[in-house]
Amino acid sequence: MARRHQPGPGGARSQTLPKPRPNAQSALVLARPEPGGMVKSLGPDDLESLVLRIHAAPLQPSLWAAVVEDLRCMLGAQRALLHAPTPRNPADYWCVPARYDPETMTEYARNWAHQDLWSEGARSRGLTVAGMSYTDDAMVDRREFLGSAFFNEFLKPREVDRLLITCLDARRTDSETS
Repeated sequence: MARRHQPGPGGARSQTLPKPRPNAQSALVLARPEPGGMVKSLGPDDLESLVLRIHAAPLQPSLWAAVVEDLRCMLGAQRALLHAPTPRNPADYWCVPARYDPETMTEYARNWAHQDLWSEGARSRGLTVAGMSYTDDAMVDRREFLGSAFFNEFLKPREVDRLLITCLDARRTDSETS
């Protein structure tokens, strides 16, 4: 358990926070910025609240949707997604989307998860370090990406062409090795 020290009216006090239980190779994916979108500024209380909700969400999964939506708004992204990429089969695909329709996520799991150049590029270039963030250009050559079926047949029709990803947990499991 993590401890947070916070001064109270009667002096210092500490609060025990639940430690997050990460999913294998979880990633937060943010699609391109909202046209004309503004990044929502965070005050200290907002940031503290967000961190506490992130830590609580593994113990109360219903909180993930609000966390992902808040991150999407804070960063001015059109869409956001918390997911564990490359499932063994589509039924094993886990994600928490913000502003993605369910059909898109089902199609990704069925037809595109194993052709995801971003996920593959992140793994092959060693960009799966927990806590680190990367842009799409760090994961795959832009020309290769723009010429791929993954981009042209899946992402482009959905107006997704840029990405910011944060690796939350880099451990791999059997479900990710196929």
